[in-house]
Amino acid sequence: VSRPDFDRRTMLDTFVRYGIWLTSAKRRGEAVNVLRGALDIDPYNVKANYWMGIAMKKDGPAPEATAFFRRALLAPSFTDEDFLLRGDAATELSRSATTPADRKDVQKAANAAYGQALQLNHRAVYARLNRGILEDQLKDFNAANADLRAAADLHPTDHYVLSTYASFLRRQGRTNEAQRYSTQTRKVEASRIPADDAQQWSSATCSYADIDAF
Repeated sequence: VSRPDFDRRTMLDTFVRYGIWLTSAKRRGEAVNVLRGALDIDPYNVKANYWMGIAMKKDGPAPEATAFFRRALLAPSFTDEDFLLRGDAATELSRSATTPADRKDVQKAANAAYGQALQLNHRAVYARLNRGILEDQLKDFNAANADLRAAADLHPTDHYVLSTYASFLRRQGRTNEAQRYSTQTRKVEASRIPADDAQQWSSATCSYADIDAF
C-alpha cells in the first residue's frame, strides 16, 4: 500500500469514527459536517453513507436521509461489517417505504445483506440479531427464534442482545425462558463499571485511580 493511499484510508477512518461518535452524542450538525469530509474522500463508503443517513434522520424518517441509506445499500461491500450496514440501511428504508411493495423489496434486500454478512463471518452477532429482528417483524417466528437465540449464545455479555431475545420470548408467551434471559440481562448490567467510576479506571494498572493514590 502506497503512503498516499495509507494516509487517505487513515483520514477516512478518522472522519467516520468521529462522525459516529458525534451522532451518538446527539451533536448531529457537527456529525454531518465530519461525515461530509469522509464522503469527500470516498463517496461510496458504506459506513460513511449509513451514518450520514442516521445523522440526518433526526427523530423520524427524513427525505434527505433516504438518499444516503440508498447509497449505503448499493455501495461496494467487502466485509461482514459492510454487509451488516447494508442490511441496516435497507431496514431504515423499510421504515420510510410508502407502499407495501417497496417495503417488501427493501426487507428482502436487508435479509440478503445480513445473510451475506453471515456467510463471511458466521459469528457476526449483530447480523444475526438484526436478521432475527427482521424475521420477527415478518412473523417468521421460527427463523427469528433461531437467529435471536444464536446471537444471545454468541454474545452472552451484551445486554441489548439478551434483552432483545427476552422481549421476543415474552411476546411468544415463553415466560420462563424470557425470565432467564431477563435475569441474565440484569446481571450483565449490574456488572458494568458505573460511568463515574469508569473515569477513574486505569487501564495501565487495571485498578482505580483513587486506589492508586494510597
